[in-house]
Amino acid sequence: MATTSPTPRRDPPPQLQALAQRLKAWRARRTPGQRIPEDLWKAAAQLARVHGLSRTATALKLAYYEIMSLAAWNALKTTTGQPSL
Repeated sequence: MATTSPTPRRDPPPQLQALAQRLKAWRARRTPGQRIPEDLWKAAAQLARVHGLSRTATALKLAYYEIMSLAAWNALKTTTGQPSL
């Protein structure tokens, strides 16, 4: 009977590692209830377009659907100039 080996884990790309460090530093000094700064969310959304939502959310320890909605919102803004609701 053949055995399967677990899929080897790949380290996140350097861009994800750098943003993960920025988020870790922010989390260490934030006050309870403080929201993640917009510039960190934007960076996460940009990286998600390159590296995929799941990989980005996992590496950054952020909510998958939050990144997805922000990435879609930013894509809509850049495509049309202004989002239409």
